[in-house]
Amino acid sequence: VVQVLTVNKATLSAVADSKTKIYGDLNPALTFTYSGFKGSDNASVLDTPPGLATEVTQFSPVDSYAISVISEGTDNNYTFAPLTDGILTINQATLSAIADSKTKAYGDLNPVLTISYSGFKGSDNASSIDTPPLLATNATQFSPVDLYDISFVNEGTDNDYEISSLTD
Repeated sequence: VVQVLTVNKATLSAVADSKTKIYGDLNPALTFTYSGFKGSDNASVLDTPPGLATEVTQFSPVDSYAISVISEGTDNNYTFAPLTDGILTINQATLSAIADSKTKAYGDLNPVLTISYSGFKGSDNASSIDTPPLLATNATQFSPVDLYDISFVNEGTDNDYEISSLTD
């Protein structure tokens, strides 16, 4: 009597790796961590790996978003269960703000105090800042000839940027 040995597929779990990125940077590669491979097998032996996607674009606002399994994958030796989604977290980009030096003649009105920025992403600019930093000086129209500090009264806030390196 001939007996039959049935070899069934092994179970392979696949968990979408959670990722982080900085606002304005390209999305990272979406990957899985697998468990359950047999012998020396690894992801390279899979006939069709499962697929991942996210709604995140390069300029999606700072937040956490789903990395979703969009296809289950197939393999002659493995069955996929479970397939687990991940999270893509977007962190603030760093934005440097520097108070611009100004000059004026005694008796003239103070010039408009301005800030130079570096670190904007894409087409963002100073008008993109949720609450811009605010500058002030102790100099008045009739302050004596001297040097006066231009200081940040507040550092400003923005959802997509951490405003830093504030110097005056």
